[in-house]
Amino acid sequence: MTGAPCRSLCCRKRLLSCVRVRCRILGDADLTQTLRGAWEHQGALYEDNLTRFFVDVPDLPEHRTFFQQYKEKLKARFEQLEIWIVSHPLDVI
Repeated sequence: MTGAPCRSLCCRKRLLSCVRVRCRILGDADLTQTLRGAWEHQGALYEDNLTRFFVDVPDLPEHRTFFQQYKEKLKARFEQLEIWIVSHPLDVI
């Protein structure tokens, strides 16, 4: 989130807390991972410390709706052009 106005550790912790609370309502588990990334927008190069969140929830229409709406709230709150929310099938063995 360092490419946005939300640059402080406190802000990232607030995001983490917020997402964890929301995800605990829906999911069985969550996990975070910090990644270093770079991206280009309108000819300018940006470097970010990205935070990836993993949330296990059943594949239900109401969960998809929740995350679609939540994504828009996160984009607005953290002034991001895009936030990726990706889903994958999960087969527990």
